[in-house]
Amino acid sequence: MKYISSIIIGASLTAFASSLSAATLERSYTWDFETDTVGSALDDSASYNYTTGDSSTTLSAGGTLVLRGNSGSTDNVFAAVGGSTALRMQTALNAHTDDFGVYIGGIDTSDFSPAGQKTVSFSFDVLGSSLSSTTNWEVNLTNGASSAGHSSFVFGSGHVAGDTFDFANTGSTMNTVTGSFTVDAGVGSTLGGLFISGPRNSSGDATMAFGSGASLAIDNISITVVPEPTSYALLLGLAGVATVGFRRSSRKS
Repeated sequence: MKYISSIIIGASLTAFASSLSAATLERSYTWDFETDTVGSALDDSASYNYTTGDSSTTLSAGGTLVLRGNSGSTDNVFAAVGGSTALRMQTALNAHTDDFGVYIGGIDTSDFSPAGQKTVSFSFDVLGSSLSSTTNWEVNLTNGASSAGHSSFVFGSGHVAGDTFDFANTGSTMNTVTGSFTVDAGVGSTLGGLFISGPRNSSGDATMAFGSGASLAIDNISITVVPEPTSYALLLGLAGVATVGFRRSSRKS
């Protein structure tokens, strides 16, 4: 019976731990815009929800991308940049408003099994053209926003400290921005999200103005959520112990 139990436990834990160590516990969200038509306008409204194709600001579970320019003109278009299709927010944006930015919501930051810290990693390509500032831009993470709005990401409950970045202002050369956040065990939800926005003052108010002919382009957005290594390294260790037990039992038999 011990021999049979060792086989069952060892095989089960090894298979389970192997699945954990592979990419099966990675939650991923990506947008590359390659199937979109260059030159087409997205929406004649203050906000554009790329995922649902309308002006909604709802960040539903499963990943939602929303642009907020707070202007009534057609600010959002698809543009060709360096041989790739990108999303562009352009002239007439009133970027002084607090809600200006790119929102990636509906990200699942809840616990894996077993519970432990999670790492939220992000990557995107970005460039500016004639922007008044391309330094000290921000990426902020929140663990519970259900709609695109500056306050939920910067001052809301569950907010994680932000990351700042700089990028090119050439209108032609994309910069890749990467970073990560740690979310503690027991913290998170299926409606976590990232907020990419221009520089802010000490009160959190937007300070970056677009000006005539200015635009912001973003492409190749990628977000992953994975458990900290120790969350599944323990299971790998248990699988190893079970395998040793199996081998010893087999020698005794």
